[in-house]
Amino acid sequence: MNPSSATAPGRARLAEVAVAPGFVVAIREQPARSPAEPSADPASLGLPGDPVWSALPGLRVYGAWRPGQVRSAVYRDVRMVVLGHCLASDDRLARELRDMIEHEGIRAEGIEGSEGRMGRGLDLPGAYVCIVATRDSVRIRSDLAGQYPVFVSRADGWAVAASHARLLARLHRREPDAVTAAARIACAHVPPLWADRSPFHDIARVAGGAVLRLRPGMPPVVRRTETLFGIDPLARGAHTLHDALTAAVAARSAAGAVASDFSGGLDSTTLAFLAARFGQGPVAAVTYHHPDAPAGDLAHARRFARLDARLRHIVVEGRHDTLPFDLDAARKQGTHTAPIGRADDDEPVPGMLARGRSLLRLAAVGPPACHLTGEGGDAVLGAPPAYLAHVASRGHARTFARHCLAQARRHDASAAALAAQALRTARTPGAEALVHLAAALRSGTIAEGPTSWIDGVTWWPPVGEAVSWLTPATRRALADRAERAACDGTHHLDGVAAAVHVAGAAELRHSADAQRHLRELGHRHGVDVHAPFLDDRVVRACLAVTPGERVDPAGGKPLLAAALRGTVPPAVLDRRSKGDYTREEYLGARRAEPWLRALWADSALADAGIVEPAAVLRSLARFTAGVAVPLGAFRQLVATEVWLRARREERS
Repeated sequence: MNPSSATAPGRARLAEVAVAPGFVVAIREQPARSPAEPSADPASLGLPGDPVWSALPGLRVYGAWRPGQVRSAVYRDVRMVVLGHCLASDDRLARELRDMIEHEGIRAEGIEGSEGRMGRGLDLPGAYVCIVATRDSVRIRSDLAGQYPVFVSRADGWAVAASHARLLARLHRREPDAVTAAARIACAHVPPLWADRSPFHDIARVAGGAVLRLRPGMPPVVRRTETLFGIDPLARGAHTLHDALTAAVAARSAAGAVASDFSGGLDSTTLAFLAARFGQGPVAAVTYHHPDAPAGDLAHARRFARLDARLRHIVVEGRHDTLPFDLDAARKQGTHTAPIGRADDDEPVPGMLARGRSLLRLAAVGPPACHLTGEGGDAVLGAPPAYLAHVASRGHARTFARHCLAQARRHDASAAALAAQALRTARTPGAEALVHLAAALRSGTIAEGPTSWIDGVTWWPPVGEAVSWLTPATRRALADRAERAACDGTHHLDGVAAAVHVAGAAELRHSADAQRHLRELGHRHGVDVHAPFLDDRVVRACLAVTPGERVDPAGGKPLLAAALRGTVPPAVLDRRSKGDYTREEYLGARRAEPWLRALWADSALADAGIVEPAAVLRSLARFTAGVAVPLGAFRQLVATEVWLRARREERS
């Protein structure tokens, strides 16, 4: 019998749960009473996919992976499996495994010693999840950004890790986690409240770049790895980034036809020019434009496209049924092939609210060898507002004053107030800031007004208006979680450099989640979507540069400009503006207002005790009237509501 159909009584077929490609590995935590016990065999779990290695039947790969995206090497009865966008040759994979075994004590009967080379990050280009397995033990490492996530759950004597939390939720009968959903909505910049958790109770998410160890008879162990942060001057970082980014694009371009987003913004435009430089043929450069809500990108894109004859510029126009939020109209027009929301979305992400727009971009060029996006560029090339506290802590008074004055002019703020806020943050330990946040959540004293840039010059900037949507019980639960996080010592909260690193990690994680959604959406429609800025080598090169040098307070991205000067046209690198797509969000919300209002009449979030519908409706009225609301939080709110409804419909 096929293992994917050998399900335990009453358990749903897991092969029907996961649609996107992934892996799953099951290790018996508690010894079976006898070899004949049915539950001692991984096949009894009904895991999807096919075994990778007969010596470890609990390790399986499922879904229709594209050619070359499941790679393996074997040395001395140790097998390494790499899944995703790994750009190394087969010979390089084999050498990496051989060196790991020869120098770091991995033996066929077990995995010993520290995480070593795997913990530091394999020196292989691309973004991928790496699995190193012996006959009964496994180590799993995700990419640094986390676009190939690793989830782990424990139940019924088994520890099971997988690419999709939803698969584990079905396997171990887990329900959605209301507190984590609330944290993602109102405290998106407070990763200690949500980053190590999945959308489901008792399913953990392994941090990007960390190593998960599974061994028989023992609970899972996660070892975090340190990323070199803020140690390189701009010149050294630019050299490293040049090598990493050009190699990333060149390897993808050598594989065949390439398309690229070409918004007119700096990140995706840069990738298009690199692809044209290294590719074997013309590059389809796709610019999205909605005539009723222009983002200010089209003129720039047309001008830049004329700079290289190898760019085949394609302009895709949005329609009323592809506006963000208007999922009901999209369903009626046939843009979506499923009801509102999708049961196969692994977790709620704002990208699911603009699926029609994403499909327009991907469908414009068909299924090339790969489609490049600039996702992740903002996260790795810049720095969060808290970078000012880092500059202040380094004692460079002149640089600090220059940045405060320039940022104050740019954001219409007081330079003195900005400097004072940065100095306060520099003197405040992260654990203390979490305790203050907990007190504010518990007392309801977080201001509900518009959030300014200066409010982000802190450790943990919550979204006041989004906090007002939450029920008192949910706010208390978030406060409890913040207090526990302040005491558990696992979140690296020492020093102001950590404030910048943690805030930057939150932005990087949001980018990785967005890219994961787009990549899996593209997979369903035959398009292979890549994000070179999220490759491990690129992430590592960027984060190693001092935060103050990654930021030009007048705009622009000095690290990218220094890295690619002479490789990409100066007109592209010197652009200081970027497209603003918020007009389209407001237009979509106005058109979808009846549907958005109806959501809160029968709200899954309200049924779960997470939000107060009346508070949400007040913000919705302001949003549809064109008044500023916390757009990111509102998009996450609606995405979570849609996702929960899909779970509810799936159960019924």
